[in-house]
Amino acid sequence: PTFLRFAHDSPITIRRRRSPPSVVGAQGMNSLTLPGDCTSIEHTVGSTGEFFIAIAFLALLFTLFVFLMMTFKADLEKRKYYYINVFIAGVSMLVYFAMMSGQGFMVVRGCREEFAIRYWDWVITFPLILIELSMLAGVDDTIMSSMVGGNVLMVVAFYAGSVSVSRVVKWCWFFIAASIGVPIAYTLLRVYKPKANAIHSTVADLYSQVLTILLAGWFFYSLVWILCAGFGALSVNIEVISYAIIDVLTKSVIGFCVLKSNEALERTQAGSAGHKQVATSSQIYGAAESAF
Repeated sequence: PTFLRFAHDSPITIRRRRSPPSVVGAQGMNSLTLPGDCTSIEHTVGSTGEFFIAIAFLALLFTLFVFLMMTFKADLEKRKYYYINVFIAGVSMLVYFAMMSGQGFMVVRGCREEFAIRYWDWVITFPLILIELSMLAGVDDTIMSSMVGGNVLMVVAFYAGSVSVSRVVKWCWFFIAASIGVPIAYTLLRVYKPKANAIHSTVADLYSQVLTILLAGWFFYSLVWILCAGFGALSVNIEVISYAIIDVLTKSVIGFCVLKSNEALERTQAGSAGHKQVATSSQIYGAAESAF
């Protein structure tokens, strides 16, 4: 009975019952109660968690507003970076509004509340961040598409693991997600980074900043997932608070880093134009050579 909890989108009709924060984590995934057998949500978000959800919503709403104002003042050539960050902040803001309204959750093993809607956020915003990094580094569309596709599969695997009833299946999904995430991180470090370094030092610095924030965010996302969705060692409150902090820092800080780096964006535009000009010249030369 707090905030805007007027609708509960849950696969089963149950009543919410709060447990003391000190015992929620210890009873979470260790309980043998299956979702269909739950008559109440024993482990649900408390008032502190709801407060952080509201704070995250307001922070992302403010970020979205600032990004929109910056977009109107930006050069047309750079606006694609602004549009991406507007969508990142906007999607996350809407997801937190849904969570604040009591929507987007389901009941998992141990009668634990799980906000499955956060995976909708990740399956949209993480690929957008990868597209932004691809544009900064000037990689071709084939590599970018494979990175985006792999990232979507990674998030889907994390979601499947979070709602799995069997512990064996849950950890199988986790290792599937990790096996996809490691090559993505490797590509960002070993393929993207040299390309960004080759454009200009300002682009290299910006790329390194964004990549560091993204990889750090992914590390802490995974750590929270292991402790909460995996082992159920922490309460739903701590899970919600942790994700809210990571979401706001990751989405907002990356956006401000990119949009405030005017010189780097100009260099990236110049580098992309140069690559396109070289490619066009090569195609013209090849066509002329084949004609003779």
